Amino acid sequence: MNISVKNVYFAKWLNRKIGSKDRFLRRFEWKSREIKRWCQGQNFPKAPILPQLLYDLHLYTGQEYTSLISEAHEALLKDYKEYKHGQKEVRESFRQEE
Repeated sequence: MNISVKNVYFAKWLNRKIGSKDRFLRRFEWKSREIKRWCQGQNFPKAPILPQLLYDLHLYTGQEYTSLISEAHEALLKDYKEYKHGQKEVRESFRQEE
């Protein structure tokens, strides 16, 4: 069984922040494929793209940059915790099979 990091919580958070993807894409120079994948939970932004995304969200929403950082970190941390929990379950199932 292959376990990979899922982007569930971050995708929900990003969808709430962006709202209309077309308006966001017109205002900032993002590829629609990237935003679509991040909002659908298929992938998540990595460094150095994540800080740029958060800065553009700051300009788009008017929310403080530091609060956006903490909200994004919280969402990514939830996704990572689920990933680690899934890894632990897979390891335990392999031990039980032996």
